[in-house]
Order: sequence, then structure tokens, then C-alpha cells
Amino acid sequence: ITELGESALYFLASIVLFFIGKIAFQQFNRKTKVSYELLEKDNLAFSFSLVGYYIGLTLAIGSSLLGEHVSLKSDMISIGIYGLGAILLLNISSIINDRLIFRKFKMHKEINEDENVGSGIIEAANYIATGLIIFGASKGAVSFEIIMVYWTIAQIALILSSILYNIITPYDIHDEIEKDNVAVGVGFAGTIIGIAIILSYAVSDHYSSVSEASVKIGTLI
Repeated sequence: ITELGESALYFLASIVLFFIGKIAFQQFNRKTKVSYELLEKDNLAFSFSLVGYYIGLTLAIGSSLLGEHVSLKSDMISIGIYGLGAILLLNISSIINDRLIFRKFKMHKEINEDENVGSGIIEAANYIATGLIIFGASKGAVSFEIIMVYWTIAQIALILSSILYNIITPYDIHDEIEKDNVAVGVGFAGTIIGIAIILSYAVSDHYSSVSEASVKIGTLI
């Protein structure tokens, strides 16, 4: 097979993973009907959230394409395993963050029922942040097990940093978001992505131990 043919197969594998990611989103959000939110309700908050998921999904899928070329068969197996694992981590992260970072209100209600744009933007940032972390972890890890370790460390750091940000601000982020304060939502979303960029860089290095990785991440934050 030619080099162009191999590139086409890699691209096709990425497209397949993207559609699997779309199906996963629907399975993890069974109460949400995408077409109804977009076409019938013209829900801007949900559209922001969905776009954020697609960006995070693209980053997560991109992580499966990293690494040295071995053979077409081995690469396809790796892309499948790493890609599906990344999709799973992306959706699990969303559930964890919704319950811990945004614990004072129900994100699903704010976006789907109240059409709170600020909440939609924050949820988008949540997905993008997770995608960045998965992408960085894939660069620094040599196996999916190590990726999960790096992802776990970075996820904990993201949650703690977000909680700390809420503490040091002169207002309660959750209260302002529930008041449909879009500006606060955008500011918080930017903070989440900014922290995620730092974490992505931190976990992208090769470490000799988990403790070394933890120290590096803590130092950068």
C-alpha cells in the first residue's frame, strides 16, 4: 500500500472514531435530544456545549494518532484502542467535573431547560480542557495505563484549581452563573482552558515515576 493510501486509512479511522464519539455523547446524555435542542429550541447554550464536545473529541482522537509508526496493522489497532479509550475518558471527565467543579447546580438543567448560555460555555470549556489533558498525556505516556495515571493526576489538579479559583474570586461563580451572568461564565471557561493548557504541557513529558509527574504538575500550577 502506498504512503497516500496509508494516510487515507488513518484519516478514515479518525472519521470513524469521531462518529463513535458522537454516539457516545448521546449514550452518556440520553435525556438530551440533539436535533430537538438545536432545531426546535434553537438552544444557544446547548450549541456551545456541543461545539466544545466536538473540539474536545477531536483533541482526544488526535491523541490516538501520536506515536511512532510501526506497521499499518499495529497502528490501526493502537488507534482503535487509544481512540476508544480517549472517548471514554472524555465523557467520564464531563460527569466527574459536573459533579465536583459545578456541584452547586445541575449543569444539564441549566443548559437544556434554562438555556443558560454561561453554563453552555463553561461546559464547552470542560470538554476542551479534558481533550487537551488527554492529548498531552498521550504524548508523555508509553501505554494506555500510564495515560490513565497522568489523566487522573491532571483531572484532580484541574478540579482543585477550579475550586481554588472560585475561592479567590470576590464573587461566587456558581451564584453568578445561575443568574445567567454570561461574562462570569466566559471568564471561568477561560480559566479552565488556561489551567488545562498548563496541565497538558506538564503531562506531555516523559517521567521516570508517577511521583515525579505529580511534582512537575504541582510546580507548574
